[in-house]
Amino acid sequence: MQTLNFSSLAFIREFFAKNRFLLISFVLIFFFFQQDDLFFTARVSLNFFSLKPWDFYEIAAKNMGSVGQINYLPSTYLLFALWGLPLKLFGIQLSPTEGIGLAVFWYKLLPALFYLMCAVLMKTITQHLVEDRKVAEQIALLWLVSPLAFFSQFTFGQYDSFTLFFALLGISYYFKKDLTRFTWCFAVALTFKYFSAFLFFPLLLAMEKDLKKITKFGLLFLIPLVLEMAPYLISGSNEFKLGVLGFSAAHRVFGVEVNNGSSSFNLLFSIWAGICAYAYFWESDSTDWKERIIAICGLSWMMVFFFIYWHPQWLILMSPFMTLNLIYKKNFKDYLKFQLILMAVAMVLFSLNWPGNVDQTLLKLGVLGKWGPNIWATGDVMNMRNLFLIRSSEMWLSFFNALLVISLIFTFRGLVQGREKIDLNDIAAAKKEVVTYSIVSVWMFPAFALLAYLITLIRDVWKA
Repeated sequence: MQTLNFSSLAFIREFFAKNRFLLISFVLIFFFFQQDDLFFTARVSLNFFSLKPWDFYEIAAKNMGSVGQINYLPSTYLLFALWGLPLKLFGIQLSPTEGIGLAVFWYKLLPALFYLMCAVLMKTITQHLVEDRKVAEQIALLWLVSPLAFFSQFTFGQYDSFTLFFALLGISYYFKKDLTRFTWCFAVALTFKYFSAFLFFPLLLAMEKDLKKITKFGLLFLIPLVLEMAPYLISGSNEFKLGVLGFSAAHRVFGVEVNNGSSSFNLLFSIWAGICAYAYFWESDSTDWKERIIAICGLSWMMVFFFIYWHPQWLILMSPFMTLNLIYKKNFKDYLKFQLILMAVAMVLFSLNWPGNVDQTLLKLGVLGKWGPNIWATGDVMNMRNLFLIRSSEMWLSFFNALLVISLIFTFRGLVQGREKIDLNDIAAAKKEVVTYSIVSVWMFPAFALLAYLITLIRDVWKA
């Protein structure tokens, strides 16, 4: 496996050197857009090095003035706490009881670096599928600018790249048939997002058939989770119970029930059990076993988003397995267009379901926000949702779910009908489509947000 270091980013540096417009776009969107979750999480992390670490959740809740709102396991806050130490060395004193201002972009840089390292891992994983290093680099770069992933990391400014990094690292070890390292990587990923379990168990069952070894790896998988939870459960931390164990998002997977008239059953777990059973009884020594593993990964995580009430930033988790549909020559051009359509539907859905949060409001929390119009005021504010004629969130969610199904059709079409892989000539022949895809992927959401923002600004100037 390629070593993860500065030199491993060389192909990304070369890409940006040749595509200055995209580099400028990344930087502008990084600083001009931000969602407010990171402000809160960064402030919570400032409490981590308190005198009584086992009271972290209580101390943080008191300083933040919130109850049951500190929802992550300690690993997320520890990472941000360590990342924030250089600010203290430079004399920048931040307080958990106050806003962190522009320091938020220092904290945003950490998950952005994880995002870049995810691209390196995408290259490593893709090389297992296509062998040609240059083709693998191109696929990794197409993921780097893929619309759902870019939106989550740069426009929305979230940190699900932590989870994704360790999941992809685990898969890279999995392809080397190193189940121990694979398990530890997914065990760490689990401490950032519980969704990791939906990938880990089908992959484990696909490769390991011995029940004793399955049990061993399953227990190893849970060790970091137990170690992080144990101190707070033993100390009886009420805030930990309210915020982490009572986190509504973590409970949504248990609410996907179907009533057959006499009783209810969980549809999500029923389908996932079927995926696990398929993985266990499937012969993992087939010639296309790695391609099938990627299909299982995509199916497992897409299934979660199909059934539960998800948050926009989570969609980054399924983006690598969608991008890997591009390895098939039969899929390449069509799937580039498909991902843009999916993002367009997702963008409308974001603006309808999270008004005043996932829309032009992201500009207000960027570097220029305080000089712009009051986009939280009532009256003449142009919200992104008003730019779209059809404003039924149920209809757009139905479109989105239909597109997830179509994405899986692309995956299995590649496996069954179009096993021929792309080469550099295919990518070169689609240069126009690749350039269009890259620019539209990066700017689709920001363009509509800017349009709504500017309409409000013009109205304010006109009134003045």
